[in-house]
Amino acid sequence: MNNKKTILYIDIEGGYGGSSKSLYQMVTSIDKNKFEPIVFSKKKGPNYDKLVKANISCQIEKNIASFIPLKKNNIKNIIISLPKLFRTYKLIKRIIDLNPYIIHFNYEGLIPLHYLLCKFGLSSKSIIHFRSSATSPNFLYKIFSRHVNKSVDFLIFISENEKKIASLAGVNLKKIPHRVLYNPVEKISKVPPKKKGDKLRVIYIGTLDYYKGSKRLIELAKCLKKINAKVKINAFGTSPRHKKWFFLSRNIYKELKKQVIDLGLSDWLEYHGYTINPEDEMLKSDMLIHPSHYNDPWGRNIIEALSLGLPVITHGKYNIFVRNNVTGLIFEEWNINKYIDSLERLSNNKNKILKWSKNAISLSSKLFEKKKYGKSINKIYHNL
Repeated sequence: MNNKKTILYIDIEGGYGGSSKSLYQMVTSIDKNKFEPIVFSKKKGPNYDKLVKANISCQIEKNIASFIPLKKNNIKNIIISLPKLFRTYKLIKRIIDLNPYIIHFNYEGLIPLHYLLCKFGLSSKSIIHFRSSATSPNFLYKIFSRHVNKSVDFLIFISENEKKIASLAGVNLKKIPHRVLYNPVEKISKVPPKKKGDKLRVIYIGTLDYYKGSKRLIELAKCLKKINAKVKINAFGTSPRHKKWFFLSRNIYKELKKQVIDLGLSDWLEYHGYTINPEDEMLKSDMLIHPSHYNDPWGRNIIEALSLGLPVITHGKYNIFVRNNVTGLIFEEWNINKYIDSLERLSNNKNKILKWSKNAISLSSKLFEKKKYGKSINKIYHNL
């Protein structure tokens, strides 16, 4: 007789983003003797394939709809998203019929879907995983919060930052059980990576869009060219689908590559597109750079870099992961001069990088270890 409790995970990606990577680590950490995981993904991707190989029950649900409260353009966001929510009827019926013991919504943008499920008689326990640094505690988030306060059983935040935003938006953290759980990694290096020749090899891993700072790499490369710095930035990632003038397709990746060639920056910057093995590319590098417009130095790219012993140069006011002159360099805000001065100094003397690398591995062992994460997530499921 099978007494396992079914946990349904709902994922808006499939493997190309940080949330899907974290989902894979989470699902493969749970106690399979007590819980039966099922994953619904919006689309296929590398981590979807990894879950299938790990014998996890997975299926594609193209009608999974999500949206989050943004800092601007929320009315437009709602208008675009509503038709997608109307198409979730069959998905909702499938979930209600499945009747899992727990539904783990892997992104706060799935709160509208949770609302609709409740309207159709959802009886499952529910967990919302708060992952986005793009959210804003505005009127839309306050609407989300009222539903969360009434109907959600547990909240998980990937850092203290998402918890703070939720609290500002009216989520009642005194009432709802919750926990900050840093994303885990598959493995943590035991020794720092070896030095990589004369040039300082810097890597960027992330979406190639305005908000993640991929265009700032062009600004940096221009400055590096002016001083003929011994620094090479290798950028890996895909660009989101955009429409230009309502109907013409726009490929940011191709635009960025063209700019590099036109400006003669190829010796200092190169855009490579998506890589299925970012860890291998990181191990070929000296540092990770994260020049995001969100000022969010706590994403999966940073966690994975530190766990491999790769120091990080970034900016923002959150210094739990990137600690200045300990696991890399962190400035309070974007300042191109500070970035350039630091990169030039490090290119001339890499001794600090080895020290930071050792510190990064030590910190990662305390914060991102998968077994510790597994114990925490299993305890949450067990207590629901």
